[in-house]
Amino acid sequence: MLQFDIVLQKQNLGAHQDVHPAMYMPSHGEFLVEALARAGLKPGLIFGLDDFAHGADLLNQSTAELLIVCGADQHLSEAFESGWKQLRRRYQRTVLIVSEPIYSPLAYYLDAGRNAVVQHERFLERVQPDLVLYLSQIDVIAARARHGSGFACELYSLADPELLREPVLDWPAKDPVLLYLGKPQAWLWARRPPGAMTREQQLDFFRRQTRQPFAWSERSFSFRECYGVVNQFRFQLQPRSGYAFHTARVVQSAIAGCIPVILLHRDEVPLLQAEAPFARPGYNLIVGLEGDFDSLLDQMQDEAHCRKIQSQLGELLAAGTITQGAQRIADWLRGQLEPGTEQTYSGH
Repeated sequence: MLQFDIVLQKQNLGAHQDVHPAMYMPSHGEFLVEALARAGLKPGLIFGLDDFAHGADLLNQSTAELLIVCGADQHLSEAFESGWKQLRRRYQRTVLIVSEPIYSPLAYYLDAGRNAVVQHERFLERVQPDLVLYLSQIDVIAARARHGSGFACELYSLADPELLREPVLDWPAKDPVLLYLGKPQAWLWARRPPGAMTREQQLDFFRRQTRQPFAWSERSFSFRECYGVVNQFRFQLQPRSGYAFHTARVVQSAIAGCIPVILLHRDEVPLLQAEAPFARPGYNLIVGLEGDFDSLLDQMQDEAHCRKIQSQLGELLAAGTITQGAQRIADWLRGQLEPGTEQTYSGH
């Protein structure tokens, strides 16, 4: 059985009050390890980003064929690079799983020298992965255009039906409320169209309006807990983020039978179609345009319209799942290292 070592996008050593909750709470990383094991790969050594920086030398004793690194491109630090230099052995294959937007106009951008593309390309140069999994079609297409056959790349998502433990509630049993789970401030270091609202401004509109009940929690939930919460509601809000189609919210909503409500500036609508060609506003999700949120509220209060949208939510799983991403890694690895193995992997 082929074995993998993995560096999760976690911070295991830092005090919890000093790091983002997603970096120490159970998240998609733990489920990814489970999914890889179900796909027939044997787990080996498991690190977080920070303990990898301090103890990467342990990997020199590993006999695993595959090294998987999660999210390190956008968290690339001198400490991580120092850990990388401790590796004297060469894995037969290396995989990067990206957790943030890279080539999209919505991605992190502080200045010409500090942005998502620079971080990502620097990581690619240092680590030279053989396979990269991205979270949007924009990044897959851009990576193939930039790097050709330098590495294989594939699409996946930060969502999975197996994270929902209970049955999906019927529409009448769901609370007719628009739900938002998250912080008011995020993606401040990103480019926005002129006049576009910040996340905080978007949320402030829904907090002040009186037509649609709105529930907002800043509590940090584990990935699995989020599914249970979302299952209780009819609508989940995706305000401004690094994606026009954020799978961690949109596909999660679809899995839980909850209608995703995406907020965009008019100039960002083409990005939605570029990231997720299968997303159809008014058919399998709802899009609210800045300056015309009243039309969004009209849609949400049309019962027949919403029930029809809910019946089409399954189409959004075309974005993929964590389990499918794990299976693609396993199929690709076997095809690379076990000649004659039939592959379902579709990368180039």
